[in-house]
Parts: sequence; C-alpha cells; structure tokens
Amino acid sequence: MGSTNARSTATARTRFGWALPVLAAVAAGACKARTAQSEAAEGSVVQAAQTAPSAEGMLPGAGGVSLHFRVLGNAPDTVDVVHGGPGAGMNSVLPDFAPLADSLTLVFYDQRGGGRSTLPADTATLDAASFVEDLEAVRRHFDLPRMRFLPHSFGSVLVARYAEAYPDHVAHIVLHGVTGPVRRAAARAATAAASSPDTARSRRAGELLGTLLDGSATDPVGVCREYESVGRQLVEARGDSGRWRGTTCDAPPDAVRYYYRYTAQLASQAFGDWDFTTGLKEVTAPAIADRPDVVLPAVRAFLRGAGPGGLIADTVMRSDRWPPAAIEVDPAFRHLGARSISLGSAEAEIHVLAEVTDGAVQRFYWIQFEGRPPESPVRYDYSNLPFADSIDGYAFHTDVRFGAYSEAEVRDETDTRTVGEILAAAGYDFPAPMMRARMVTLDETARNELLVIYMESLAWSKLTDAELEADAEAWARAAAGLRERAVAGLELLDE
Repeated sequence: MGSTNARSTATARTRFGWALPVLAAVAAGACKARTAQSEAAEGSVVQAAQTAPSAEGMLPGAGGVSLHFRVLGNAPDTVDVVHGGPGAGMNSVLPDFAPLADSLTLVFYDQRGGGRSTLPADTATLDAASFVEDLEAVRRHFDLPRMRFLPHSFGSVLVARYAEAYPDHVAHIVLHGVTGPVRRAAARAATAAASSPDTARSRRAGELLGTLLDGSATDPVGVCREYESVGRQLVEARGDSGRWRGTTCDAPPDAVRYYYRYTAQLASQAFGDWDFTTGLKEVTAPAIADRPDVVLPAVRAFLRGAGPGGLIADTVMRSDRWPPAAIEVDPAFRHLGARSISLGSAEAEIHVLAEVTDGAVQRFYWIQFEGRPPESPVRYDYSNLPFADSIDGYAFHTDVRFGAYSEAEVRDETDTRTVGEILAAAGYDFPAPMMRARMVTLDETARNELLVIYMESLAWSKLTDAELEADAEAWARAAAGLRERAVAGLELLDE
C-alpha cells in the first residue's frame, strides 16, 4: 500500500487544493439543502429512509474491487446518487436524499476507497479511470441503458468524467452542491466558503483533520465525528445552515481512516486539472443545477420527465433544441418551472420566469424552444408580423397585443394551457389585464423556432385599456416601450 507522510495542516491545504476546504466545511454544499422548507419536513426525511423499500449488497467493480450498494424505493424511474469526497461514502448523502424514494428508485453506492466498498491495497488504483469504470459497472449491474444521475459535491466531477467517456449512457443529470467545472475556480470558491473568523474552532478543526490525513488518529470514527461537529459549528457561525444529516463517519473504522488518509487526497489528485467547460460539448443529456430552495421538488419533476430537455441555472436556459445558445433572463425574474410537450407535428420545451410583487405576477417571460422533424414538409412563417427586433445577432419577428387571454385560448391551445399550468403550480395566474410582446426567430430550415413571449401587467406599466383604445399614439408608444423592455431583459449567448 502506498503511504502518505505526516504533514501540517498548512501543507495539507496546499496539497488538497480545492478539496481540503470542502472537507473543512463538511461538504458545505449539502448544508444548502437544509432550508426552512426542508427543515419543516424534518421528520419525513427519517421516515422515508426507514419505510421506503430497501435492498443492499455488493456488486463487482472495475479491476476486481467490490462495491457496496443500497437501493431505496421501487418506482419505475431509477436515479443513481453519486456521493462526493471522492470516497466519502453513500451515508454522506443518503439521509438527505431519502425523501425522493417516495417517487423514485434511488441507487446509492460506496465508491472504492470508502464506506463498505473495497479499500484497495494498491493506492495507485484510486485513479480517475477506475472511478469511471466503477460507475459503468453500477449501470451494467442494474441493467440501465441510460442513467439518471444525482451527483453531490465531487460526485459532479466524477459524473462529468463519466459523461465524457460514455455520453450515450447518460439520460439526465441533476447537479447538487456542485463542485465547479474548472478545478482552479472550484478551489478558490471552496477556500472562500471555508473561511471563518472563529480562529479557535478553525484551529481545532485543523488539528483534527491533520490526524485524519496523516493516519495518526487512534479512533478515526470518534475524531471524524468531532471534526464534523466542529465543521457544522463553523458553518453556522458564518450564517449558513448546518442541519444536514449526511456523515462521512458512518463506516467501519478502517474505512474512515483509509478515506481521509488516501482516497480523499490521492483520488482527487488523480482527476487532474479538470476543465469541463469544453470537454462536455458533445454530451447532449439534459442537466439542471439546483437552487437550494427547490432541490427536492426539482429533482422529482426533472428526473421523472416533467422537466425540460435543457439546462437551468437560476435564470439561464440552454436547450438541446435550436438555437445553439444559452438564453439568460434578467435576474429580477425567477424560474417557475418548465415542461416538454407535444404540439402534434412539433415538439416544444417551455420555460416560465416571472417577477412577482405582493403575491402577483407583474411581468413574465415565456420561453419556448420548438421544432419539427427534418422530414416535415411544414415550415414556420412569421413574415406577416408587423415588427422586427434583434437580440445578439438573432433576428426576431414581433407583434404586440393588449388584453387578457380568453378562456378558450387557455383551454384549447396546448402551449398556452401548459404555461397556465406552470403558473398555477407556483400559485400564480396570468396577469390581467396585460400587454404582451410575441417574438419569434427561426433557423435556416424554418422548421425550428425560438418563441419568446414577454408579458406585463397593465397595472405595473401604469396604463389602462381605456387609454390604449382611445389614443393611437399612446398605443404606439406603449408597444415600442414593451418591445424595448422585452429585448433588454434577454441575452442569447452563443457557445
């Protein structure tokens, strides 16, 4: 077995790069999931973990190692939960994600070098390729043609490397508490997140971590628990929630010792100076980056197929449909939801983002990626629309309308009804009365379109139906201002 020399905390910090601050915060990304909403449902976490159908065992990994797995739930849709570390063990995330087992089948496994999986005698096998092949072994064992991934922390790096190697085996990805796509940037962010003015606790955390890293802790589980407890106190001292349930300490003593001394250090190095901003361009699997306040609802909806076929990160969307651009909406808006729907001969992906004041929608964007199959003889044609606008080099056909949607439109038009359902699910309705700018841009085949509908409450714009009906100049000024605001709130960022 390879060895790791004793080192000071300062030396360990240099060697660990980004990973040490993450350990020092006890996987700080996990604490973000413990919001007021999730804390209110505290008992359901334990209940779900105890009552969901469960099975566990060992499966063969790459190169002869054995991987410990546990399955929760028995729903049709299966999700592979990939813990961080690397090597932190499934119990670092299982208690917090257990509620998803009420509607999904969750597959957890301990990565090599941690938990109840093999602790390799040859630490050279703690290499990135072996971690990737272990994940592929999990897919084969459960006979999954394509996997839905829920990676946490460093698990996102492993899943990204897996997606590069096996892009056709990836169906969906939900990134939670994500480690950044560029190692150096992730290191800076983790170091900043782990900083604390509580020097006494920070010093104690460093002392405890040092004994775990150099293998001198005589009671690795006890030291681990104290280290995590101090880490929680540091997190809470920074004003963040430390009420996550996962732990790296719930493993045999030899596994806890091995994880800190070898896997967390050597395996993270083995992934090298990663940069997935370019390497994943060929991966078309849809992904979503969580917001802490909606992580569990987002996971449920997205992995069960109710979510979009693109990427959501706050107010940024990228679809695997046309156009080949990320669409960014003014951060004053909040993403309320997304659906993929069929429109007869066309398929569409709809996103709704709204600005809400006093419980009512004042303004919102309806973003719709829509396309027909290449063999379709039908072409889109919006040449009759009266206005022309441009956003970042994309030419849009535009029209403007004042007044509310009719009941028939909401009932009979599939896409309008879908937008109404997304609003209703978030507790809102279409603003009425309202004014709307509809903007459409087409690809060169005219079979694919990007539709943007921007709506404002007339109350928000301080206009009335009577003023617009009585004064043509007022209507023209209002229409021009509406188009201007619609364009100003969007950016199309070509890759």
